[in-house]
Amino acid sequence: MRDQNISREDVLRDFSVEFDSSKDILLKYLIEFPEYSNELVDLSLELSREIDDCVPLTPDDEISIESALDRFRRGLTQQSEQIDIPPQRFSNAAKLLNLPKQVLMAFGVRRVELSSVPLHFINRLAIVLQVTTAQLKAFLALPPQAQHSRSYKSNVKPTAPSKVSFEKILHDALIPEERIQEIINRDE
Repeated sequence: MRDQNISREDVLRDFSVEFDSSKDILLKYLIEFPEYSNELVDLSLELSREIDDCVPLTPDDEISIESALDRFRRGLTQQSEQIDIPPQRFSNAAKLLNLPKQVLMAFGVRRVELSSVPLHFINRLAIVLQVTTAQLKAFLALPPQAQHSRSYKSNVKPTAPSKVSFEKILHDALIPEERIQEIINRDE
């Protein structure tokens, strides 16, 4: 089953990487992605075209190459925004923010639904964790991690962890309601 959210650019990039002179790859992609059939055929023709290496590059070619390199570099920069934050930092953040460790450990294993966390708290947490707000948001947007450090005997199959609201995590940590409201509603 294919990913329903795959973009046109991703399909064309994957096709160009997999492309060979036979028609098998093209047929596979046409069947799997009929909505991109025109683009796939055009790309196939472009990739199978003979190129004379002796002809110098035109200014348009050089601009096109430079543009592609810029897009590639920007993509690398965006990927570098995603970082791995060590669990020890979350433990230290619990002390600095005067919250139970289990609240910050939920952030560490990405169980907190990012949209449920107030921006002022995200900003404070990023400062305490010594990362940028963008890096923290990118980290929390990733799927939750299963805790591998413990193993239990059980008759039921383990399930993947799911994200929960920030407020529920605070309630589960038995934080008094007044303090929860203070954390959530604080304007800094």
